Amino acid sequence: MAVLRVALQMALGILLTLGLQLLLRMWSPPSRRERGWNDATWGAALYAFGPASMLGFCWVTRAPGTRGAAIAIGRAVVWVALLVVMVTLIDVGFVGRYGTLRERSEAISATAPAPGPRAAPSPQRERQRDVRRHDRDPPRSTR
Repeated sequence: MAVLRVALQMALGILLTLGLQLLLRMWSPPSRRERGWNDATWGAALYAFGPASMLGFCWVTRAPGTRGAAIAIGRAVVWVALLVVMVTLIDVGFVGRYGTLRERSEAISATAPAPGPRAAPSPQRERQRDVRRHDRDPPRSTR
C-alpha cells in the first residue's frame, strides 16, 4: 500500500504540474513561449522536481524587467503551494478510501478470533523432542 501511495503522489505531482504548465504555456504570448524550455529540459524538470518545477517554469517564461521577475516568483510560489495542496488532498482521500497497510492489518487482527489455550503435548511428542534434543546435543563424556 505504501508503494502505491508513493507512486500515486509522484504521478499526481508530475501530471498536475504538466497540465498546469501546458495551460499556462498555451495562454502565454508567443515571445514568452519561445523563451521556454525545450522538451528534454521540461521533462527532466517535471520528473526531478514535480510541483517545484513551477519555480523554474515561471522564471523562464516571465515578463522582462524587475517587475516581471517579482511577479514570476510570486506566481511560482502560489502555484507550487496550490499543487502541493491538491496532491495532499488527493492522497488524504486515497488513504481515507483505502486506508494504510497498518490500519488494514489492525482491522484484520481485531476481527480474527483469539487463539484458544494450547493443548498439552502428547507423551509421544515429548519423546520425539527428547530424541531430537539428544541428537543435537550429545551427552558429554566425563574423564
